[in-house]
Amino acid sequence: MSYKIYAPCDGVVKPIKELNDGVFSAGLLGKGISFTPSENDFYAIVENATLAQIFETKHAYFFKIKGLENPVLMHIGIDTVTLNGEPFTVHQKENSNVDLNTKIVSVNLQDIKKANCLTETPIVFECDNKFDIKILKTGSVKKGEPLFEIYESAQENINTDENKPVKFIGKYDSIAQEIYKYVGTNTNYRTYRNCMTRLRFTIKNKEEVDLEAIKKISIVKGTNWSDNELQIIIGGEVYKVKDALDNYLANKDSFKTNNIKRDGFKTEVLNLVKGIILPMLPVMMAASILQALYTLLSDQVFNVFPSINLSEHSIADYSWFNVMLYIIAYPGTNFIGIFFIYCTIKYLNGNTVIGLLIGVTIISPYLFGQPVFEWWTIKIGDVSSVIGIKPYPTSVIPMICAGLVYVYFDKWVKTWMPTSVDIVFRHFLSVLVTCALTFMIMGNILGLFEALIGYIISLLNWVPFGLSTALFALVWQPLVLTGTHAAVWNAIAIPAFDGVTSVPILFGPVFGVFGQYGAAIGIAIKTKNANTRSAALGALPAATFGITEPLIFGSTLRNGLPFLLGCIGASVGGLVYTGMFNGDWFMPNAQGIFSFLSVGKETSQYIGWAVALLAIIGTSILLNILFFNERPNEIKATNKLNKKLIKTVAKLSQKSFKEIELELSNNLSKLDEILNQQLKPNIKVYELNVRKSISDAIKLNAKVSGLNNQKEKLAEKSNHLYELNKIEAMKKVNLKFKELTQGNKLEILEKKAYQSQILSNESINNLNKIQFKYMENVDEIINIVVSKTNEIKINNFKNNYFNVIHSLDIGYEITEKHKEIFTNKLLKQEEKNEKVRVS
Repeated sequence: MSYKIYAPCDGVVKPIKELNDGVFSAGLLGKGISFTPSENDFYAIVENATLAQIFETKHAYFFKIKGLENPVLMHIGIDTVTLNGEPFTVHQKENSNVDLNTKIVSVNLQDIKKANCLTETPIVFECDNKFDIKILKTGSVKKGEPLFEIYESAQENINTDENKPVKFIGKYDSIAQEIYKYVGTNTNYRTYRNCMTRLRFTIKNKEEVDLEAIKKISIVKGTNWSDNELQIIIGGEVYKVKDALDNYLANKDSFKTNNIKRDGFKTEVLNLVKGIILPMLPVMMAASILQALYTLLSDQVFNVFPSINLSEHSIADYSWFNVMLYIIAYPGTNFIGIFFIYCTIKYLNGNTVIGLLIGVTIISPYLFGQPVFEWWTIKIGDVSSVIGIKPYPTSVIPMICAGLVYVYFDKWVKTWMPTSVDIVFRHFLSVLVTCALTFMIMGNILGLFEALIGYIISLLNWVPFGLSTALFALVWQPLVLTGTHAAVWNAIAIPAFDGVTSVPILFGPVFGVFGQYGAAIGIAIKTKNANTRSAALGALPAATFGITEPLIFGSTLRNGLPFLLGCIGASVGGLVYTGMFNGDWFMPNAQGIFSFLSVGKETSQYIGWAVALLAIIGTSILLNILFFNERPNEIKATNKLNKKLIKTVAKLSQKSFKEIELELSNNLSKLDEILNQQLKPNIKVYELNVRKSISDAIKLNAKVSGLNNQKEKLAEKSNHLYELNKIEAMKKVNLKFKELTQGNKLEILEKKAYQSQILSNESINNLNKIQFKYMENVDEIINIVVSKTNEIKINNFKNNYFNVIHSLDIGYEITEKHKEIFTNKLLKQEEKNEKVRVS
């Protein structure tokens, strides 16, 4: 099946790439041609179709052809969206049937040219993996001549034999698998993500990427390299391909290899922490809820059964149900160390089975009474640390360190051990050395370190008026990031293990959780980016039960300031609960919304707990609304940067601030003119269009995911019925599947998403023109400054200015932020290096 697209009037046809507008020419809105009209009257470009949509600004028209899922777009002129429909007289209404003799719109081409806009008219079709186009003619054409043909290139992998079960592999699934293959699989990239139009891979070895094969994928509009980042230009459907790739990889055992180009130490450490902790979240969530369930059913709340106390009673003294639930509830936290070493070794691409052996070995003394062998005990205040051979069932840092030692020691052994004996001796040697180092050296040193931190934090107990709990709440989430939180908590909680002693400071961790909870809500309220809002709100359910890692790494810490504001908000809870209500904390260690189980028995303390949580969340929300800005204001940030530049140059050239300001005044005034006359009147509209595009894409994605889930379930049911030889029942399921496949349930959402994508791309294109002029002036300024100071590092100021003028597209992940910016520290380091070179 094929469909021809015709010339709307007399004109000239050229390849779309020659348009050089940065949007249509890059293929972001589909494949097609650029048409330059020589007449004012535009007719329908298809033989028989529906005029599906007319843009409010009258410059763009969608034609829906029966048999094609995506519409054909005729976009009259470039930048004509800014003319608000004035040069256009529309002759038809939306949803009217049209043919080649139907006049669609009359256009005053001269008015378009007078407004400094181009009359070139892109006519494009958003291809997918089912359809492609073939250009039929270029050069001069007459009205009604064929321009290009849309032809069927492939189909979704769906079995249409009614006597067979349906098989469903969505078109985006097959595209994702192709891309995965051509980038070199997961052995050749470190990370991948998507922005609004591009799928981005951080590649290890460029030579392993089959770039030509990627370009031939029908949905791919082009590719681009930015250092080691491969950008695959897909357009508005990129999020569908990203989701399909996520799903594909979820069913594979992905692994990592050594990076060719390493990230900075800070980035690598943060990636390591995320790589270890994020896979732990299901364990931590399940363990937290299981313990809360046991506590609720015990004599501490509903009194279904007594709490188990093995120091006073035998396990046989309790009911089978009590014992079973106790056994299910507590291993998740009592043996948490095993999960940490497993995740560490998996992240580093080590042998996870050996990792489990090491984990079980390191906690094994716990199974036989602890410590097995004690050399001596070091006391730091009221906190003691046993030096000897001891278990680490709940210690995070020793287990992570053991995982690191094992992986790197094992790799080193592999470099010299003969292959003939490798399988026999390498694993034995790696386990022996790792466990011995952990028991004898690492564990004891880290134990001392944890005891020291625990002692320092325990001193807060002496701070009056709730300040101790407030301070502990303030530092709790930073402790979580370092991995020392479990050891610190254990050191402080020792007096509470008798079940009757109150340690109010231990409400700090609970308040720390809800501080981040409020910060995420503040981000969701303040942000204009639908993706940022979705990430913040999506992590709240886990935080409700005390698990903040998804929230921290996916939202508050990622945005920087909200994490700190959440910590400050958390401290308010300590002042309220402990200071105002004299609140207590007793075992069990219940987290999140279940933390009321640790409250004292007085009604006033329950009220205090509730007031404290509301105060924390409210304070964190308010702080983020007041102080969190997703991106800097271009004008204010430029003025601030100008002052920093002048101050730096004055210092280097030993002139006054006023002198340098006067010398650069002409260039700085040009910069100010660009910002106030070109950027300021348009930036809000540009951001609105980008924001709407993201929001519409998220809505469409949710609907697509829902439909695909329905298709997958029907396909599974169909195959199951076929296996049972229930052919008639299978046929009914196949019919439902067919209805879902053929019905266009997404038409309205797709139309909105496509239209908003066009407006967004046009906005970014216009913004880029302003940014180019801005950076041209910046280059002139920096060149003048470098000539005055002979300081090459001043060139890094260009990156500072780049990040300011690109704050919108950086904020919405369209453009990469430049990292090598100018700082005073950089200048001091350069001065120090120069002194060394001279000496």
